[in-house]
Amino acid sequence: LNEMADAVFASLSKSIPQIELAFLLFRNSKIEEAGTLLINYFRTRTNTHYLFSRNDKQRLLKDYRGLFKDQIATHIETADKMLAGKIKWSGNYQDCGFPPRWMELKQDHEYMAFLNRNFFLPDFGIAYWCTGDEKYAEACVAMMSDFIDTVPIPNIATYQVKNYAFGRSPWLLIDTGLRARMWLCVMEYIIGSPAITSE
Repeated sequence: LNEMADAVFASLSKSIPQIELAFLLFRNSKIEEAGTLLINYFRTRTNTHYLFSRNDKQRLLKDYRGLFKDQIATHIETADKMLAGKIKWSGNYQDCGFPPRWMELKQDHEYMAFLNRNFFLPDFGIAYWCTGDEKYAEACVAMMSDFIDTVPIPNIATYQVKNYAFGRSPWLLIDTGLRARMWLCVMEYIIGSPAITSE
């Protein structure tokens, strides 16, 4: 845990006072306080720009409901199916478990890559915004936490060369990059949820 936390803090800007203070708290074994400070910073920061902002939630929901009301049901259905351990793959729902069995191999080489890219996470974010039901935010946190806990980070120095061509792993560069994009996107939806804790 300390090694991972060190890597996270090393990637964050130390020029931001809240991050510097959180790092010092963490170093002094005040982990809960450090986590709470970081969450509060991420919930209130104004120095980032994504494709959308949680600060525009009401306007975006109004527009979305007006322009794409039929798609809302599809997002909610996808999230509900994932909660039931089903993922739509190749036109059919496949049993993947909940949280998903991240390392499961199926006949199709792309199945594991698709699952580990987490394209379904924005469906949970949209379902959360449209319904206000905390189960969707809680599910996001549960899946991301499970991934962190059950899929160890490989030695990147040797990993990419060894597994680059036709590898079956959640840590291929394309899978990792797409997953990071999905995680950042869904966090914009759920950052205000009580499901997001210092843990």
